[in-house]
Amino acid sequence: MRDIADHIWEVRRLRRLKAQLLQVAQPEGLERVLRRLVVWPEGDELAKKWGQRDSTTIQRVDQLLAKSGLTMDGVMAETLSVKLDERRSY
Repeated sequence: MRDIADHIWEVRRLRRLKAQLLQVAQPEGLERVLRRLVVWPEGDELAKKWGQRDSTTIQRVDQLLAKSGLTMDGVMAETLSVKLDERRSY
């Protein structure tokens, strides 16, 4: 029973850490998505300001994503892809 309880707690902890990792890295994923939607360097700048929670930029990004049929779930998927790619390079 002790092992089961320990594993449950470990899984919960790892899920929280994964969520935090994706949250912190979200601007990286957004930057990659925006590179396909706008010309350089606008995408990089938008991702940076979005990460700083600039309200005007957040609205602009939301509009760009909606216009392209994308959501923040797509950005999160791209963010996960960024982090998986980093892991493979070790």
